[in-house]
Amino acid sequence: MPSDAEAPPIAYAGVVIDLDGVCYRGNDAIPGSADAIARLRSAGVGVAFATNNATRTQKQSADKLRSLGFDAEPDEIITSAIAAADLVEPGTRCLVIGMQGLRDALTDRGCELVEDAGSAQVVVTGLDHELTYDKLVVGTRALLAAPRVFSRPTLRRLSGAAGLPPRAGIIVHA
Repeated sequence: MPSDAEAPPIAYAGVVIDLDGVCYRGNDAIPGSADAIARLRSAGVGVAFATNNATRTQKQSADKLRSLGFDAEPDEIITSAIAAADLVEPGTRCLVIGMQGLRDALTDRGCELVEDAGSAQVVVTGLDHELTYDKLVVGTRALLAAPRVFSRPTLRRLSGAAGLPPRAGIIVHA
């Protein structure tokens, strides 16, 4: 393999880099990833980040990256929450089972967040660390009444430092 000095020039205008498992795992940076991304930037390659984690806002994701030694700005990060929100028309009444990243993405899109199952036009789900039986009841009622459902990601479990914690897919399957 060529050394850094012998590496061929990079011929990409930009790259999109996944966060979990590429930049970090849990709360630890993947060794060498921050340096590799810094080299891409200094070679003039545009860098954006993507994650299927809908729990964090863009700012929270950028803050985490910076705390691990990465150069990152919120507007360089696309989350599954933003992707889901882009599928919903502004003004739509959304019942959300999910965390702040999902809620913020929907309100930034101009959607109205509702708590009443009967008034929801769309149900949007994501991982919710504060999931309760009552939220499941309201969500189930909304699912029966709402014409559309958006749920991302659908992973049921993901390996982590503490074993295999349940993920957002469990909420959908519940």
